[in-house]
Amino acid sequence: MRNKKPRVIGLTGGVGTGKTTVAHMFKQLGAKVVDSDRLAHKALKKGTPTYKKICHAFKPDSILNSSGSLNKKKIAALIFNNARKKKILESIIHPFVFLELSRFIKKHKGVCVLEVPLLFETGFHRKVDKTVVVAVSQKIQIDRLKKKTGLETSEIKKRIKSQMSLAEKKKKADYVIRNERTLSNTQKQVKHVWEKIFN
Repeated sequence: MRNKKPRVIGLTGGVGTGKTTVAHMFKQLGAKVVDSDRLAHKALKKGTPTYKKICHAFKPDSILNSSGSLNKKKIAALIFNNARKKKILESIIHPFVFLELSRFIKKHKGVCVLEVPLLFETGFHRKVDKTVVVAVSQKIQIDRLKKKTGLETSEIKKRIKSQMSLAEKKKKADYVIRNERTLSNTQKQVKHVWEKIFN
């Protein structure tokens, strides 16, 4: 795929780095964008095959709401404190998400930007033409996630640590966008990367 004209961009980064903001900027430049987290949420809907597999793999009272739907906060607390359970959950959800991502690529003829938090961890970077990492300092990550989630610093650090480090992701990436200053500054970087890839 690398020898063909670039068409599929894998966009990743750490939690709280602003991947969705950057994805939207690529969309404004004409890309078709898909968020793998949204696909994962689709997989968690009550009654889906993945929902049934998850209910079978875990104790229902530890992951379900009273309505029978999956409780995302309970699941997050469960997997971020248990590597084995995290692996089990990912083995159920990832195949669904990757199938949907592949379908998205086939469906759209133009440039596709796939927002995939675990792009390198899962090996999905091999299915894209170019990779872009959105990066910030860990302090900014923590500050943003505190505002967004209300979690304590210790819990946020666990979530950051559960993913490949940003330093490692930056080494593997074709391009890095620093999302620490103004939106205008980030937008300039996105446009520069776009031009580098397609001009």
